[in-house]
Amino acid sequence: MTTTISATHVRDRFSDIVNRAVFNNEEFIVEKQGRPVVKIMRVNVSEIGPNKATFNPPVFDMGCTEKKYTREEIYE
Repeated sequence: MTTTISATHVRDRFSDIVNRAVFNNEEFIVEKQGRPVVKIMRVNVSEIGPNKATFNPPVFDMGCTEKKYTREEIYE
């Protein structure tokens, strides 16, 4: 089932909308100024493959050293 909602509604209820997409398999078309701009839907991990389903945190170049740091290393 696809539901059309405004960007303002998504901003106010983002967590609820994501949970509905994940657990109820609902799809949402987000409109901005009356025009559809984004679709929110559940991702089927088997379609994208196991490598794409893992999260790789960003690496930061601090500029003063050759070593690159992850967020966890910076804030530990």
